[in-house]
Amino acid sequence: KTTDLSSSIHTIPPLHGKYWLTHICSGLEFYGFLASREREFETVCKDLHSYYDNYVHAQSLSVNAISEGMMCIIRQYDHYYRVIIKHHESESKVLVKLIDRGDETVVHTSELLQINNKFSKIPAFVQPFRLQGYDESQNTTSVTHTLKKLAFNQWVDITLQERMINGFYPVHIMLPKKGSINQMILQR
Repeated sequence: KTTDLSSSIHTIPPLHGKYWLTHICSGLEFYGFLASREREFETVCKDLHSYYDNYVHAQSLSVNAISEGMMCIIRQYDHYYRVIIKHHESESKVLVKLIDRGDETVVHTSELLQINNKFSKIPAFVQPFRLQGYDESQNTTSVTHTLKKLAFNQWVDITLQERMINGFYPVHIMLPKKGSINQMILQR
């Protein structure tokens, strides 16, 4: 099964459970990873660091070989991330989506590293979500701000509500001791 990130990025269909929300664009687009995959994620991060900190493996992609939808590795600060190239911003810069976080960043093409096959076969850690019962007409800065304030970078309980819509799974989010985020946001 794949999401809208790319046909080459595999995902594990989401389950009901505890998720860490890694990136929130709006009530129609946010990302989280399942608590039960946290150790696997940490192991992959360590493996990426071990592999790519070895200078022999850190081979830059040739600029001619860079194309949209291609999986690569980038280093930001002291971390390595699996990314997919979304599009060229200029001759020397590309917009990439961090496969395991959901957010996007612009990087210089010289920062792109070839992805080892073993890292390209690992399913994406984040799942794409949207609030169930929430639509484009409700998509405001205030709602996005409230969602970020309530749920960003913390554990929440997610219950899937329907099949994927436009690449995102409609969900109901519960905060421990605070109740339903969906109700808090949709009642405004």
